[in-house]
Amino acid sequence: MERCPSSFSSAHRRGAEAAPTFFLAELLHFQHVMKNIRCPAVPNLTSRRENGIICALVLFSGAMPTCHSCHFNLNVYMTLADALPGLDDWRDWFDAMARLQAAAPWRHMDDHELFAVCDAGNPAQTAYCSVLGSAGVSYGMTVFMGAGGFHSFCSMITGTLLANDPLGATLDCIRLSYERHDDLLRMAPCVKDAAAALGLALDPAGTWPCVSRYRPCTVMQPPSGDDLRLAALCIDQAIDIAARKQRGDVALPRWQDSRILTRVCARTGTELCWADEVRSAPPPPPPVRPAPVPPPAGLLDAVRTNCRQTQATWQCDSRMFPLVTDDALGIHDLLVCVDHHSGYLYGTRIMEHMADFRNVPREFMQVLLHAGEYPGELVMRTSAVADVLQPSADALGIHIRKAEQLARCDAVYADLLAYMIKQSGTERRHARTGKRR
Repeated sequence: MERCPSSFSSAHRRGAEAAPTFFLAELLHFQHVMKNIRCPAVPNLTSRRENGIICALVLFSGAMPTCHSCHFNLNVYMTLADALPGLDDWRDWFDAMARLQAAAPWRHMDDHELFAVCDAGNPAQTAYCSVLGSAGVSYGMTVFMGAGGFHSFCSMITGTLLANDPLGATLDCIRLSYERHDDLLRMAPCVKDAAAALGLALDPAGTWPCVSRYRPCTVMQPPSGDDLRLAALCIDQAIDIAARKQRGDVALPRWQDSRILTRVCARTGTELCWADEVRSAPPPPPPVRPAPVPPPAGLLDAVRTNCRQTQATWQCDSRMFPLVTDDALGIHDLLVCVDHHSGYLYGTRIMEHMADFRNVPREFMQVLLHAGEYPGELVMRTSAVADVLQPSADALGIHIRKAEQLARCDAVYADLLAYMIKQSGTERRHARTGKRR
């Protein structure tokens, strides 16, 4: 397998004098990310651009690490000033990505193989690493964070992640790859800013190293300094393992057998000493079992007073859904209620994502009030949602029936997702041409 061609150079770096320019570039990047987010916690703002700048500056000052008034979690998406990568972090990461490209460990490691990296001083923070490129499609590696990340990797390989979480909204990982110029600007503009600050030549015709940070229920994010330092560590261990694997000095145990080759780092003074250990895979997290939620009393009375019950059968489901608007950015839950036979859409509700679905009964009642009626039967696929909704259904005399497939709901999700993608493309075109809706 040929390694992907090198197309970036570390020559002519500007060094430390670029730091102020780089910080400004980072701030401008965050301003660009946030300029379409209107924050009601900061009053008297007349333009989206002002609003984005104020939110970013407030965040950098540490005065408001989390904006509880927004539908947008600033603390999760934005890294605080003390966690932002410095020029040294970026320089080390670029060098590590160059070493990865030169060593091409994907020639000796399969996409389905896994190894772990663990700091002996902090064993709870174990990273599970998969080298990508043996199939010749994309090159790089993914660093999955902790036990949850390991089980995300397992579900990706077995295909259950795609079935249960097609948006990848539950992933907790650092993705390292090599992208074309246009894709890099779309996926990780902070990499371009860092390269400019370090004086690296950007070749529009070649591939460039890229880093993306995924956290549960958020969109793709820029990395923190800790993310870049961990990525560089994992890259060096991937290179070491691939070289020893090529020589026949080491074999990677099958993670399917719950045995994982772990590179353990022990610190001796200022030096790092690495050793191999074969460790057991972390146990799967306990399943989330939402407790039944009592029907919201005020809304229940309103439904009984203002809505009539019919003999209709509805399909009802809630699933994670990406939402990108002027007021929100990230992964939410979308509740859909549709007629089981005709496909008539009674209503949808966008909700904050909650693992225990405790907001579903309230939003379901809102759909009933909007529709002016409620069914005799609900067909539901997600057991957790059905369990949470059961007390409200019992109070209204609605029978809940489980089903494996909800074709009507799936059609609504597909149509809404297509609309969101179309709108996103329209916004990008308007941003390029200066046009507005």
